Amino acid sequence: MYKNTMFVIVFVILNCFCSTLCAQEQNNSLKWPLPILVHQIQSELTQSENKKITETLLKSLYTYTNLAIYTKKQFSNQIGWAKKNKSIDCTLPDDCSSELKKLLKINHEISVNLKQRADGKYNLRLILKNIDDKREFVEVVPDVSFVSSILVNMLPNLLGLENNLKANQGVVHITSFPLGASVKVDQSYIGHTPLSIAGLDNSMVQLSIKRENHPKIARNAVFKAGTVQTIYADLIIKQGELLIDSDPSGATIILDNQNVGTTPKVVQNVTEGPHRVVLQLSPYAEATYPVEVKPNDITRIKHEFINQNGTLIVRCENQQGKKAIEIYLNGSKVSENEYRAELPQGQYRLLLVQEGFQTKELVVEVFSGKTTIINEKLESGLSLKPGQIMEQQPDYLPAIFTTVIGAMLTGFGAFVETVAQDHYSNANSMADTDENKQSELNAGRNSRIGGGILMGVGAGAVVAGVVLFFVPPMKDVAITPEVDPGKKSLKVSFNFKF
Repeated sequence: MYKNTMFVIVFVILNCFCSTLCAQEQNNSLKWPLPILVHQIQSELTQSENKKITETLLKSLYTYTNLAIYTKKQFSNQIGWAKKNKSIDCTLPDDCSSELKKLLKINHEISVNLKQRADGKYNLRLILKNIDDKREFVEVVPDVSFVSSILVNMLPNLLGLENNLKANQGVVHITSFPLGASVKVDQSYIGHTPLSIAGLDNSMVQLSIKRENHPKIARNAVFKAGTVQTIYADLIIKQGELLIDSDPSGATIILDNQNVGTTPKVVQNVTEGPHRVVLQLSPYAEATYPVEVKPNDITRIKHEFINQNGTLIVRCENQQGKKAIEIYLNGSKVSENEYRAELPQGQYRLLLVQEGFQTKELVVEVFSGKTTIINEKLESGLSLKPGQIMEQQPDYLPAIFTTVIGAMLTGFGAFVETVAQDHYSNANSMADTDENKQSELNAGRNSRIGGGILMGVGAGAVVAGVVLFFVPPMKDVAITPEVDPGKKSLKVSFNFKF
């Protein structure tokens, strides 16, 4: 009698709901996938038993690919996220729940109640309710071990839907936090989380899960016949902090190629995952640290700078037969032609000096653990040793040379003039009929002309030499200033080269 009555009641309820669901589908009022909120099971069983039953129920619901299944835990987490992002405006828990249901368009809810009877058996209630209706199926379960299988068998009747999953198909359920992320399968949009997709055994698809202002997550999914897999995408950007210090302090901090300040410093809002920290402090070698930032945690870096030596190599190209090239470092002579030394990191003043060539001054920087190589070739010019300076002074050499040459030409011209006089004297002593008289006259005339030219040029050269003494040209000279402490006077020694 009892069983017959229960059968009639179940049949009537199922028939009414199916009629209602069919009418809704005919009016296109239902949109697929249909959002359903699944509540936690209400029972007096242990936590592990409740968890096992809930997992079975959810996996079975996930096989209905035209349903969007929201768990109670996901729903509660979404309330907190929606309030923080001002998607909903509420204070009381019930108001917040109602606001989020409206936002997610959840009109259907499933709940399970399991209560032990006096005879040791259990009453299993599976309830589906929406805004306008409520359906409840009750089964008597002899033992807890049967609850999961009975629940699975009750679902098609409760939902009024057939599970069209084939034997050679598997299911992948995709969910995320926050919910509502768009899902693409092989670059084709299929919907928003949560949702389920079915595929043939051993087939693979590429999933792309993305929500605006959140990082995209890519996954590969392989379907396994008869199984349900869940892919969860945590789209929240998790952050941590970096505490960076150095000895000595004041080092520049480069975080992922961005200058974020100097040590000591706490760098906040650093995204979870691997990062690269570079510390720079002259004259020390830079230090690089790969770090892994954990969410809601502080990662510490402490670096001690050590002044290590670097290598300086100086090579000078010296022409064959020339004097050696003197190498000065910070004012002190250290070598000739080539120099190699291990030096502390820093800047050095390098001077290359060779007689007859222009002195070259360089500022070189030596880095810890690195080799600095200098190759130089000097050019012709004035050479300056350390402590010497270049100054322009009068050059009297042209005046002396011009005057001497002028005097020599004048003297030679005077000598030629005496020769001319001798020729004229010889001609005067000869008779007019003498054949050699005309030759002597010609020789005297030529000598006088040559002597006059020589004396004229010589006189001009002497005048030019005198002018050059008063207005001499200038030349570059190297001088060494020396200070006499007693007299506090400046003594300058000149180095002339003619």
